[in-house]
Amino acid sequence: MILDRRQAIVTSSIFLPPFAKGVLGNLAISNCSDLICNYTPVSFREDIKLEDLFLYRGNTIPLDDVAQVVDPEPDLLMEGTYDDPLALKYFECLEKVLCAFPVRPSTGHIATSNQQEAGKWGQTVSVWPLGSSWAYVWPEDNEIFFPTKCKDQCDDSELALNQRLPDALHRNREVLFTSWFDDQQAVSLPKNFKSLRSAFLIIPSRFDAQLKVELQKRNYGLS
Repeated sequence: MILDRRQAIVTSSIFLPPFAKGVLGNLAISNCSDLICNYTPVSFREDIKLEDLFLYRGNTIPLDDVAQVVDPEPDLLMEGTYDDPLALKYFECLEKVLCAFPVRPSTGHIATSNQQEAGKWGQTVSVWPLGSSWAYVWPEDNEIFFPTKCKDQCDDSELALNQRLPDALHRNREVLFTSWFDDQQAVSLPKNFKSLRSAFLIIPSRFDAQLKVELQKRNYGLS
């Protein structure tokens, strides 16, 4: 059963600053917090602030710089992403279950509040979706999407769609997310950002404490 609040969470208008896609360079953490406070979904920041927990991914290429904007191709429907061949069947099943929604394996990426779990995939980095809208889904009955009790089947999984992110953060659940810029905002974006979907900022977890201080100073960009 899919528990759905709405198909997407839409936030106020945002405009991306004129930085180039790719490595941001040796930005101060204060610059990163400004980027987060101004160019990530408001509802995402509200929930992160509420729980005082970040979402993480394992970055396969270690970052030498403080931060980087990335827009990788979704890889959950690619062979070899998981070692288990049943994983592809599971995510193909999940794709069908979520076919009517913006977030699904073909459009999204997985993150988790569990740093240990994220670290299995590479360097642990906090994840900050970029966009004026975003959508997410997480499994109610398991910390991770795969493997599950049903192995390659997902039909019986209870999925929480666009709701209770604080609960997912607190329970160390994996979160499949996607974000995008609405057409109205895209008009004002730099050319190399107009087609971005599910782009996000990543910051090595070793900067977490500093980042939290800077975000708290700015109240996470919330009024």
